[in-house]
Amino acid sequence: MRSPRLLRALGHRLPLQAGKGYSFSVELDPAPRHTLYFGERRAAASPIGGTTRIGGTMEPSGNNSRLDWHRVVAVALASRHYPGRWFDDPDDLVSGHGMLGVTLGPATGHRLAEYIRTGRRPEALAPFRFDRLRR
Repeated sequence: MRSPRLLRALGHRLPLQAGKGYSFSVELDPAPRHTLYFGERRAAASPIGGTTRIGGTMEPSGNNSRLDWHRVVAVALASRHYPGRWFDDPDDLVSGHGMLGVTLGPATGHRLAEYIRTGRRPEALAPFRFDRLRR
């Protein structure tokens, strides 16, 4: 958030801190037709452009682009029972492509779709398991 710094240059004080929210999109069938707020879980689901945006949590983190993947998983776990049981395991979120996301994303998406269709995790997804970060 640059507003406090800009206003300070003009002689005004604005006591705000930058923060970031966490969200991601999933394809649900049936998808919600309007925004749903899961108050006791502090998460929401909103239909956006043919997908459903799942969001929640606010991290007062200052101006940075770091992501806390624990927060992403927390949002997924908080919302998974409302629009259907779409998320049961942190490994259902595919990430970890480093700087090759555009290159590797389509192949990973194909394998992830196979996993969603069959319920069996393809061995090709093993290098992207969530628990690889704990080793």
